[in-house]
Amino acid sequence: MICGIDEAGRGSLIGPMVICIIYARSEDIDYLKFLGVRDSKTLTKHKRRALFKKISERFNYRIIKIEPEEIDLYVERYSINFLEVKKISEILNIDRPKEIYIDSFYNNPKLLEDKLRASLKYECKIISENKAEEKYPIVAAASIVAKVIRDNEIENLKRIYGDFGSGYPSDKRTLKFILEYYSKNGFVPKIVRKSWKTIGRIFQKNLLEYFTS
Repeated sequence: MICGIDEAGRGSLIGPMVICIIYARSEDIDYLKFLGVRDSKTLTKHKRRALFKKISERFNYRIIKIEPEEIDLYVERYSINFLEVKKISEILNIDRPKEIYIDSFYNNPKLLEDKLRASLKYECKIISENKAEEKYPIVAAASIVAKVIRDNEIENLKRIYGDFGSGYPSDKRTLKFILEYYSKNGFVPKIVRKSWKTIGRIFQKNLLEYFTS
């Protein structure tokens, strides 16, 4: 059994990070190629959802959903990289795939390989590469599943909190939402990752200064 691992929402200010670990037999990779799976960021929302449906019908996968509160805790005490390695290795130690293909969240992919290997309680092959979803269909499939599930989470949050844009620091709608929420309530909502440096920066400036800088 082989697995592919990728995440969605790692750099977001709002909402959970979603990690997908998807499992397949070696002979199933041709089917993924036939489906046309590729990096989820290069696909339209409609295409991602269509592929997600087909992938879900044939492949087993596990989802790790990490909420902002837990992310903040680990960023303050350790690092988000430490948190990801911990969560992923916990699942891998249960399922024990023989080959692991992972999109590296370390700039140095070898460092992620070493961290994972040190956390695993069994021997296996680990392929850690930057932009692995562009090269390995099994990782591309994981990126699609993670992205669709994360998008669903964001849509549910918007039904509760209103439209906050993409949730990413580069989106001025997201920053405006956070500032207006704080101005009205006196605190930042629990869906926001408070440990992100962007939060500190936007509260060091007033709204006009931030959007005109």
